[in-house]
Amino acid sequence: MSVFTLPFSVPSGTGIEYIGSLGDSGSILSVHLDGSEVYRFDRYNPTYVCATSLYRKSGMTHQYHTIVVRLEATSGPLAKPYLQVKEFQ
Repeated sequence: MSVFTLPFSVPSGTGIEYIGSLGDSGSILSVHLDGSEVYRFDRYNPTYVCATSLYRKSGMTHQYHTIVVRLEATSGPLAKPYLQVKEFQ
């Protein structure tokens, strides 16, 4: 299983956004914020999308937080078991 963990602080903004891709080799991912699963989604899309918002959270407190993106499973006949993170904003 692939896992990406990012500790971060919110010194001036109020949130975080996970940018990633969609495509026919997509997989099922879960997003955890400060230890709790907050979102689960399937990255499968028949057409490739290079960079799109996959998760966004606003209204966060000005303190340290941790976001974890975890590969849960594959989906679709062309799915590959990998986790891809383009960027966080």
